[in-house]
Amino acid sequence: DSWEQAKTQAECLVFCLKCAVQAKLLGMDFSQPPPAATTADKKEDATTDDPPKKKRKLEESSGSTSTANNDNNGKSPEELEREGEAAKALMAQLSEYFYQKGWATGTSGGLSIRVGGRVFATPSGVQKEDMIGDDIFELDMNSNVIQKPITPNLRLSASTSLWYVVYHHRPKATCVIHTHDVESTMATLLDPTEQCRSLKLTPMEGHETEEEVPVIDNRPTEPELAPQMNQALGEDYPNCSAVLVRRHGMYVWGDSWEQAKALTESLSFRLKCQVQAKLLGR
Repeated sequence: DSWEQAKTQAECLVFCLKCAVQAKLLGMDFSQPPPAATTADKKEDATTDDPPKKKRKLEESSGSTSTANNDNNGKSPEELEREGEAAKALMAQLSEYFYQKGWATGTSGGLSIRVGGRVFATPSGVQKEDMIGDDIFELDMNSNVIQKPITPNLRLSASTSLWYVVYHHRPKATCVIHTHDVESTMATLLDPTEQCRSLKLTPMEGHETEEEVPVIDNRPTEPELAPQMNQALGEDYPNCSAVLVRRHGMYVWGDSWEQAKALTESLSFRLKCQVQAKLLGR
């Protein structure tokens, strides 16, 4: 019905075809729908997508967004406003970068940055390369909306509740990135039984640390992932910095946006190597 809708559908179709081809080469079937939530899962309603809009000029970001305190340190309203504008502009720029990397095709993926006691979150249904600072939500640490986007008719991302799962279990985290990329999606299919609960990444040049990344099952809606995320970050993998969602993507976080971005890039590269090695029979 619009060029934006056609573009989004084309991007999603290409993404699914890439996954389907690689799954076929791995001897897997990518056409299965996500399983329904179990009785242990907490059911929540997902937000609906909103129509995209025309792009406008980004403002240059400035200042730090890496403070991990849960308060605003007695800052003046002017200081808080400057911090907020910097965080929003930065998130718009990062979102465009994620789109270019193939991590946020269509309107998928998302990003959250915490500055003190405030959480800034990307909205639902906006094409990430078209997003601007005026599209960002500002919330408190209890998920209450402090300031809606200036852009009208936007809704919170379905991933919003999962940002808070991470911030609850990782008090030092100030950034959470959610990707819908081919590499993390296909990596969860390396186990043909699809029963693995984690994926071990061995050290390699430029990525010297061994990583064990938990894998959780996909669900029909994003909020229904919260119980599994709580379990993974709490009891099962208390030191993990990422979670893979089977046939879906991954969530990555860090103590700063720089750390979260670098870890996402590293994991995406290593997951791609593992998938390619499997395809080559190595």
